Amino acid sequence: METTQKPILSIGMIVKNEMRCLERCFQSLQPLRDAIPCELIVADTGSTDGSRELAIQYADTCFDFPWCNDFSAARNAVMDRASGDWYLSIDADEFFDEDISELVAFLSSGQNGHISVCTLTIRNYITPDMLGEFTDFAAVRILNMSTGIRYTSVIHERWVLPSGSYWHALTHTILHHDGYAYETKENALRKAERNLALLEPQLENGFSRDGGILMECLDAAIGIPEKAQQYARTCVKWVTTAIHDAHWNELSHAILRKCVEAANRYQMPEFEEWVALAHQMFPESPYTQVDVVYQSIYHYFFTDCHEKVLELVPLYYQGIEKYYSGAYSIRNFGVSGLYRVSIQTQQEVYIMEAMSAATLHQDERALQALRSVPISDNTPPKIAMAILDAAVLLLHCPETPKIVATHMEHLLSVEQTSPRAIARRESCLKRMALSFLPGQAREEWRLYQDVSIDMGKGAQVMAMENPTEIECILGNIQNWGEIPPPVLNHVIACNAHFPLSFYQTQPHEELLPIAKTLGKYDAEFVPHLLQWEGDSFFGTIALNFQVEIIFYALCNPTFAHHKDAVSLLQHLCTLAHRLLSCIYQPNLSQDDISILPSLHQCLWYLVQEEHALQTQQFTQAVSFLNLALKAHPDLKDMIEVQLDNIQQQERLASASPELLQLAEQVKQILSQYEPDDVRLMVIKQSEVYQKVAYLIEETPTHPIP
Repeated sequence: METTQKPILSIGMIVKNEMRCLERCFQSLQPLRDAIPCELIVADTGSTDGSRELAIQYADTCFDFPWCNDFSAARNAVMDRASGDWYLSIDADEFFDEDISELVAFLSSGQNGHISVCTLTIRNYITPDMLGEFTDFAAVRILNMSTGIRYTSVIHERWVLPSGSYWHALTHTILHHDGYAYETKENALRKAERNLALLEPQLENGFSRDGGILMECLDAAIGIPEKAQQYARTCVKWVTTAIHDAHWNELSHAILRKCVEAANRYQMPEFEEWVALAHQMFPESPYTQVDVVYQSIYHYFFTDCHEKVLELVPLYYQGIEKYYSGAYSIRNFGVSGLYRVSIQTQQEVYIMEAMSAATLHQDERALQALRSVPISDNTPPKIAMAILDAAVLLLHCPETPKIVATHMEHLLSVEQTSPRAIARRESCLKRMALSFLPGQAREEWRLYQDVSIDMGKGAQVMAMENPTEIECILGNIQNWGEIPPPVLNHVIACNAHFPLSFYQTQPHEELLPIAKTLGKYDAEFVPHLLQWEGDSFFGTIALNFQVEIIFYALCNPTFAHHKDAVSLLQHLCTLAHRLLSCIYQPNLSQDDISILPSLHQCLWYLVQEEHALQTQQFTQAVSFLNLALKAHPDLKDMIEVQLDNIQQQERLASASPELLQLAEQVKQILSQYEPDDVRLMVIKQSEVYQKVAYLIEETPTHPIP
């Protein structure tokens, strides 16, 4: 593209294999190029993916620059070809926000010649969807070409400005950057090793007069434990011994902040010493008042020093307020941005405050902190989980369910369809569902009684015992898939009925996994299944559901060995007989059975076994049990229990009337003694007792005709 007049702005880029994002960057520049005279200059350092060919389509100048392991050299080669009054540096993985009015107004004013550099906001995202946490950095990206300044440093290249330079902040001009979001741990490590290989030769005997190089080394090494700690100690030495000039002042605040972060990350013994040093040397620095204070809060929270957390939290809030009100000078951020000013970081601080206050029984402060957690469309799942964890600590407070409901209304919104919102909703529902599991010391489900979703109605059901009241709530449930199985168990335990909508909105394919799940939670569910009348007035589907619940409960070894298991099996056979009669012809033959679904085969054999047992056809009953086991091997434990029961029935049936009478007499004698009476042991060792012991110690399940 050719420009027809001298450009006001030269836009410079260096690229290599950037097809993922390059065209997005070029297209974001077009509104700026349409608004003012611009030139776009691109240096390609060896692309093989088509980036150079694409750049030729957009750039006014595109040239090859042989890579020499020096970013400044490449940047300066671009600047050498620039003819504009101003120079803007941009990377391929960045793109302008739609609102460029502030930048256009500045470049068009003609009254800015005294300004040396401008900062604009770089918004760094850490997730590819660009919806999660981000940090804003006031970066020096626009230079007045009349200054004659060029780039320095082989990596993290920068313009070193003389004292007295005039800065101007373009606070509403944003470059979005997603390069970090696509960086895997492996790539980050390779990049760090590359950067260190370029930087370390510039150090003089392990120590450099240039704090910028040291900070870059620490930044590159932050993911390499040994090197990160080495450079953190070297950087602190530089901060405390370097000559205090303007360059020192510009770097030292940010360097010491980064050292504190490394010390916290790697649990270095110097952590508290360096925190104190930051407050001593730079008490008014935003890096101290925000980032260092945050690191202290984090450190003390995870070392259970909750009093210190509560002491420091107000200082963090003050720093955040100053940052967003513009109280800090823009020159503070010429070297590095603040790391801990994002919404997600603020959410973390409020949650840590809530949990620390709750731990110290400061309920009012804890509730206020929990209430104050800022919620946005971009809140990640882990923050939602942390909110619920904090709420659990405040379960005893009547106000907590209302706070949870307020937060959940937004976090669970079905109107948000972004991948992040969907993942957050799924995580919340899973976390909430776990609160319904039995056997917990606290009934965490009480937190959700005010939540408007169907799981909230499930929590309301759990708090009720009256069947009529329960059925009233059940009638308002729309999405049964949100109802945790323990809620359904509770409905059955209270002998309440499910509404017709439960069976109408869920086909059998969805009811079957529910039936299988219900028998997994609590063995004491067995007697409730015996008492539950079921929903027979809703027809075959409801009857089938009841049969499947009982059947799969008995497949559970814990249930199979419950004292009421044999009675439950008998109940199952009664229901199964009704169900099979509704589905199949009454005169099914043995050949017909073989083509039935395995569950129905097993049920048919169990019904036949029950009939054989009632008519004392014990051998035939055992045969049917074996066939039932073959049809459904998961019933193995219950089959073994029933085989023992058949053996007992057979013994009882074969006992003579005289022996039964003797057994009854012995039982009457035993009943006269307390269980711990030593005389019982003597009686049980007698020859008479041993003769009838099997008739006394096991109680028959089926009456003997």
